[in-house]
Amino acid sequence: MLDFSTKYKETQFVVLEENYRSTQHILDLASSLIENNNERLSNKITSINKKLTASSPLKTSTIKPLLFKANSQVEEQTYIINNIKKLVNS
Repeated sequence: MLDFSTKYKETQFVVLEENYRSTQHILDLASSLIENNNERLSNKITSINKKLTASSPLKTSTIKPLLFKANSQVEEQTYIINNIKKLVNS
């Protein structure tokens, strides 16, 4: 992806700025994760300045995403199962 425009000289970049599926909280979390990736495309092409904006009806949702870093698949599965149980029992 990073060298696509080098291989194909007629490449034209289209930057999408509106997201119709996710809330702004999710987009902000995703952006903060992407910003820490040193190999991302916007580091290589300085004309890309991408800030996604939520356009969904849920864009003002008060529910914020939670970032959980599991150390194993079992830990991830246990975390998810326990949270589903909490939601079902509440």
